Amino acid sequence: MLVFATTLVVTLFSSLGEHWRELGRRFTTYLNVPILIPRVVAANPGAPSEYALLDAYPNPFNATSNIRFRVAQSTFVSINVNDVLGREVQTLMRGDRGPGEHLVQWNASGQSSGVYFMRMTAGQYSFVTKANLVK
Repeated sequence: MLVFATTLVVTLFSSLGEHWRELGRRFTTYLNVPILIPRVVAANPGAPSEYALLDAYPNPFNATSNIRFRVAQSTFVSINVNDVLGREVQTLMRGDRGPGEHLVQWNASGQSSGVYFMRMTAGQYSFVTKANLVK
């Protein structure tokens, strides 16, 4: 029971950061029970841990807008623009992308003013964000 309680305390201390991790070490030393405290290290600290479609910038916009998105691992990504009736107006991107944050620019000079929806599909994930075109 003592080992379980010590493991629980050390796990709690480990999740709270370096200062608390040191307190966990002192606690286990006091109990004289040797327990290793694992340290989690990200495999690729620069890569995002999730998929995301970020808001268009600027928004509202006139003529061009930048759409940023994040990909957690290499996958096929498509980004389409739809009008308020759900009709596909333009395909901004269609292809494989590696992990990281990416940028696509939408030139909407041929479109009329209104609300448009950007839809990103990456693997099993799908996201939608909206942008207002003002001329």
